[in-house]
Amino acid sequence: MKKPNAGAAPVRRGYHPANYGDHCAEFYDQIYRHPPKQMIAALAGLAEGGPVLELGIATGRVAIRLAQMGLAVTGVEISSRMLHILLGKELPASLSVVAGDFTGVAVEGLFPLVICIHSTIFLLPPRSQRKCFENVAKHLSPAGTFLLEAASGPPDLVNPPGQRGITRSCRVGTILGARSFRVTQYFTRAEELDRMASDAGLALAQRWSDWRGTPPDDRSPFHISLYVRSDGSQRSPAA
Repeated sequence: MKKPNAGAAPVRRGYHPANYGDHCAEFYDQIYRHPPKQMIAALAGLAEGGPVLELGIATGRVAIRLAQMGLAVTGVEISSRMLHILLGKELPASLSVVAGDFTGVAVEGLFPLVICIHSTIFLLPPRSQRKCFENVAKHLSPAGTFLLEAASGPPDLVNPPGQRGITRSCRVGTILGARSFRVTQYFTRAEELDRMASDAGLALAQRWSDWRGTPPDDRSPFHISLYVRSDGSQRSPAA
């Protein structure tokens, strides 16, 4: 397995795509525990045997589960602190880890499934969100699916184009006691994400409100959007 050099790095001031991971890596697995079984089942079904590319692998809570099912998984992560935690685990041989910015990093091969989950795309400003879609288009196989999970957010939390991100202070309880970290997010409406996808040559195929494939409504707190190539070569993802 490819293991990048991932020593601990100082937390950076100002915007940097690694900031979130650098702030909460040490207790990330206590905030977000095992992923739902329905999520893993849905992703494995969409992968159709793999390989899978995960953008923002963090500590591997999803990628490790998929790799344990026999899928070849490549995970990209920019936070050295997240990578330090991830690489300290016993990892399946089918899991490869790449250190870098997933808006531009190049990995070998094409993937029938590319995933970016848990609103990770909102850690990027709008210009970088666009670059993310462009990079996905370069790595998606002709019949592949890009699955994007993101918070819907109430209207007052969705940034107009070009607006600065919303910074929140988060306090969580862990086995080590209460811990605090800050996160800056650049919320983007689903319709604008669809336009970014279209500009990159991708088209919305389905949108879910949960991992059972339920259609979203105005009350859905998040959406799971499935994008495919818009050049006519794609399959329609199954719910």
